[in-house]
Amino acid sequence: MEKKYECLLCLGSNTEGMVHLKNAEKTLNRFFPLIRWGKILKTPAEGNTVCETTYLNRIAKFQTSLDMETVQHILKQVEVENGRTAESKRTGIIPLDIDLLEFNGQVLKPEDMRKNYVRRAMLLI
Repeated sequence: MEKKYECLLCLGSNTEGMVHLKNAEKTLNRFFPLIRWGKILKTPAEGNTVCETTYLNRIAKFQTSLDMETVQHILKQVEVENGRTAESKRTGIIPLDIDLLEFNGQVLKPEDMRKNYVRRAMLLI
């Protein structure tokens, strides 16, 4: 029997958010067909002092047989396909940010799990 890993993601965008979140949804649905999507939540910037604009955030959960490195590689590719660059990060303009918060029960981003936007978005899945 193939091992399945539980994954928890948080997606965010502060520029053309609906476009980028929907693009990510379409792409990630192909990689992870049983992915469950939370509702999209509009939140104030939290921790981004460079560009204090509002964000659209969303939580997603899925199971996969892929290892963590492969999952992270897929997520980074989806970010790049949606315009994420090192320059965009420096300027605070975030077309798409996808964080793998948990993998197989291991919390990878404990500081993010405490953020208000993540806690609020978790209630909407």
